[in-house]
Amino acid sequence: MTTLSPIVVFIFNRPGHARRMFDALSKNREFYESPLYIFADAARTESEAQEVARARAVAKSLNHPNMELVERESNLGLSKSVIDGVTSVCRTHGKVIVIEDDLIVSDRFLEFMNRSLEKFEHTEKIMQVSGYMFPIADSQDVCACLLPISSTWGWATWWRSWEKFVNADWSDGSFLSDRATRHKFDLGGAYPYGRMFRQKISRRIDSWGILWYACLFKNRGLVLYPSHSLVFNAGFDGSGTHCTVRTSEGDGANISTDTIFPGAIDIDYQKFSRIREYLSSKYSFFPRAVDNVRTFLVKKIIKKWSLQHGSAP
Repeated sequence: MTTLSPIVVFIFNRPGHARRMFDALSKNREFYESPLYIFADAARTESEAQEVARARAVAKSLNHPNMELVERESNLGLSKSVIDGVTSVCRTHGKVIVIEDDLIVSDRFLEFMNRSLEKFEHTEKIMQVSGYMFPIADSQDVCACLLPISSTWGWATWWRSWEKFVNADWSDGSFLSDRATRHKFDLGGAYPYGRMFRQKISRRIDSWGILWYACLFKNRGLVLYPSHSLVFNAGFDGSGTHCTVRTSEGDGANISTDTIFPGAIDIDYQKFSRIREYLSSKYSFFPRAVDNVRTFLVKKIIKKWSLQHGSAP
């Protein structure tokens, strides 16, 4: 019998997003049987306090029999909050499923995550399970796959993997000093992960996700991905601290009922190639420039609305 993994949820100052996330999560039959830990970060300023309180009220309204709400007294920021919360729960339980407040998951999300965590618990090479899948699969595809890249949009891991991350030292970033290594880290030039890593090391960005990918890369680890995405990211609306505004990604948290696990513990090179092509086309200079302009315009509209009405829509 499968021992259900604890669910760790991170919320902050978006009560509407939190409510939609919990509504979707509660449609999973495993939700009320799983241990639930909710980490609520504190407001950075007085102007955020009301929305933070409303987000916490959403969590408190859940009728969950095994819930623990951790209300931070000071603002940790997303990176420190995630690392601290995942570490404390994963060390205790040996595994964890992680969700942030801007995600909407399929009603099969927890089933896939728990089945995967159980099946590959002792497979050292597999370091993470992802709930998100890049939009590259056709509608008939039912095969989960293994890839050498991470995703932080609804994911799971074991303490055996997370412990490597907790104990890693990234102070100098020397492992990317070799040009060939940097090229591989950037998926053959498809995505600027190396630049993100350097920005994190120099404290220009606050991203724990790039360090997790670096840990995966250094340990030659693999991530199990579902055949189709189980997660939709609803945070790209200008409301998030770290989110730019983009169009919808994925296929609306849709999943086949007959996902097949891979037989061989190796990279699915066909899908990996298609993902590199997808990332290269989507995140080339022109699409990024369009994203930046869209982000600027939407945030300007939100700011103007806030000044006129006293709060964000």
